[in-house]
Amino acid sequence: MRGTVFLYRAVRRRILAAAMGSAVISLCLILMDSPAYAGDVVVASYEGVINPVAAEYLHDALALAHSSGAQALIFKLDTPGGLDTSMRLMIKDMTASPIPVIVFVAPSGGRAASAGVFITLAAHVAAMAPGTNIGAAHPVAMGGGEMDNTMKEKVENDAAAYIKSIAQQRGRNVSWAEDAVRKSISVTEQEALKLKIIDMVAENIPALLKQLNGRKIVLSTGSITFSSEAVTLREFPMGHRCHQFDPGFLFAPIAPRELCRCPPCDTRHRVSLA
Repeated sequence: MRGTVFLYRAVRRRILAAAMGSAVISLCLILMDSPAYAGDVVVASYEGVINPVAAEYLHDALALAHSSGAQALIFKLDTPGGLDTSMRLMIKDMTASPIPVIVFVAPSGGRAASAGVFITLAAHVAAMAPGTNIGAAHPVAMGGGEMDNTMKEKVENDAAAYIKSIAQQRGRNVSWAEDAVRKSISVTEQEALKLKIIDMVAENIPALLKQLNGRKIVLSTGSITFSSEAVTLREFPMGHRCHQFDPGFLFAPIAPRELCRCPPCDTRHRVSLA
C-alpha cells in the first residue's frame, strides 16, 4: 500500500511538472512584447556555466526566432566554460540554424572561456565587447578528479579536432583555436580581432548592429545580406523557464551527470571544458 502511495505521488509530480513546463514556456513567449517580424532581431542573454539549461535556452531562443520570422539571433554570452555535451548540443543547433546566430561576448569584463570558445567560434558572426577575453579551452575532469595519461590524450585530441573543424568551417584562425585547447592560451578582444578569431569588436548591441549592416552571412541554406535599418530588438528572457519555475528543478529527480563514453574501453568520465 505504501509503495502504491509513493507511485501515485511520483506520477502526479510528473504530470504537474509537464503541465508547468508547458505553461512556463508559454509565459516566456508572452514575455516578449510582441511577435518578431521580418527584419527584427531576437536577443538572448546568457551569463553562467554552460550546462543543460544553457543548451535548452539557446534551443528555445533559436526556435522562437526562426518561427516568428526574425532576421537573426544575437546570443549575448559571458561564461567561464562548462559541460562538453551541452556545448556540443548548442553548436549543433547553431550550425543547423536557418537564420544567423551572432555570438556577442559581453559586457565589458565578461569572457568566453573554455566551452565558450567553441561556441563563439561556431557563430555565423563572432563579436566581443571592449574589455573582454577569450580562450583557455583545455578539457578537464569534473569534480577535481584525475584522468590517466591515455584518457587525457584522447579527450584533448578529440577537443582539438573538434575546435579545428569549427574554425575551418567559419574561416577562423585554426592554429590559434588548437592552441586554445592544447596550451590553454587566452587573448583580449583586440588580439582576437587581429588574429581573425572573431569578426568585430563593438561597444554594445546598437554598435554591433551598425557594423553588421550590409554584411553577407553564409548559412547552411545559402547566403543572406544582413540589414540593420529600422531593425527592432526583441528580448527573449530565460529566467522563468530555467530557474525558479523550472519543473525539472522543482519535482524531477536530479538529471544524470553528463558523461563522455570513450571507446573501446567504454569507461565513463565526466568531462568539463571549464
